[in-house]
Amino acid sequence: MKNKISKNLLLRLNAQAEEAEVYGDVKTAVGLTGLILKFAEENRIRDEEEEKEYVYTNEELAESVRTLIYEAVLRVFDYYDSLPDARIIENLVDDLTNIVCSSSENLVDGVHVGKYEPDVLGEKEEDRIVNEEDFMWKVELEDEEKEEDETEEDEDEEIEDEDEIEEDEETEEDVEEVEFEGNDEDDEDDEDDDEDDEDDENKH
Repeated sequence: MKNKISKNLLLRLNAQAEEAEVYGDVKTAVGLTGLILKFAEENRIRDEEEEKEYVYTNEELAESVRTLIYEAVLRVFDYYDSLPDARIIENLVDDLTNIVCSSSENLVDGVHVGKYEPDVLGEKEEDRIVNEEDFMWKVELEDEEKEEDETEEDEDEEIEDEDEIEEDEETEEDVEEVEFEGNDEDDEDDEDDDEDDEDDENKH
């Protein structure tokens, strides 16, 4: 059974343990820290050379999980010093293996193809799921899309600002025209008053 984990996964576990400690999640912090120490003490961390040659199929994964579950179930029976029929145990282990694998896969984003599966003829690299490199690739794409959205929003705001400026200019022009027309009416009233004054003088 392959029981080593990648250095990358170990670093992620450590980061989450530290985060849990910061937020006061003692149960998670203690649990993750215990796992990290266990893997380190038992030398169950793959080095760079092992990582390059590492191959791990879906069938091997299921068998590894099944073995661990079998051991866990036997720990329970050892505790009670009792052992049911072996066929019942086999069915229980199979059911638990399916539950653990499928439930865990549901927590993984993207296409469910393991990073360490052997290369398949015609398979594209981007069709694989995985971990740090794929995660960073997804983040870069999201950042680019976010920048594009922000650029479009800025352009829309600029267009709106231009429209508002044009509306303000039109409003100012309308006000000027009204004021100009008002001045013309005042001038006409003044001229009428002057003419009335002249008529009064002529009468006298």
